[in-house]
Amino acid sequence: MFSNIFKKIKKTQYVNSSTIAKEFNISATELNQIFKDLDWAKKQGRWWVATKSGLNHGAKEEYNPKNKQKYIKWNNNIKHNHELISMIKKLKQEKKENISKPKNTNKLSNIKKKQKGDKYEEYIADFFRNLEYTVWEHGKEKGVEDSSIDLFIKKEKHIYFVQCKNWEKWKINHKEVKATRTDVREYLKNNQEFWNLIKNYHMKILYVTPKRCLTKSAYKYIEENKEIVEYQVIPIK
Repeated sequence: MFSNIFKKIKKTQYVNSSTIAKEFNISATELNQIFKDLDWAKKQGRWWVATKSGLNHGAKEEYNPKNKQKYIKWNNNIKHNHELISMIKKLKQEKKENISKPKNTNKLSNIKKKQKGDKYEEYIADFFRNLEYTVWEHGKEKGVEDSSIDLFIKKEKHIYFVQCKNWEKWKINHKEVKATRTDVREYLKNNQEFWNLIKNYHMKILYVTPKRCLTKSAYKYIEENKEIVEYQVIPIK
């Protein structure tokens, strides 16, 4: 009797993101972004790693010693998850709408967007210098390796990890704020010497934008975590 039951039990199958993405006719990059938006996975250095929620949804982290690659595999049943299916449908609908929209010739190029962002960072750096803060323009120095920290600003025993946002169309949601907390935590973990210098300071993350552009969920999250996250609107004058 028991042997018949065991024969019916199928071994759990795990597949990678590329396999799942192929079934839904999207790219693995798009699928990984969806996993990030669902808070099931996050970027840690060069690798994608599973969050606690991701592990609860069937993620399994693996490591290949031959090529020294870390990666996530997912329980094959994940492709039936309603949240995932809903996000994929939303992605496809957005792609369909974007194709049908006429191209906006006034849309800023990536280079101009970066120039606009850099200009705002410089403005904010000078803004806080005028308030007698010590400023380290971390984003300008580190570029793409800035770990979401554009500026470090310090005054007395207070230090802020500043992220400046000056995009044309941008809504910061609570997941973005949470992700920044993770990025800052990882940065300090990987820069022990710097951490030793500032560990006795009162530390906060500071979001700065030229206009109000947070979602309701972001405002709520910041309010609930105001001892470690702060938001300021500082327009360019």
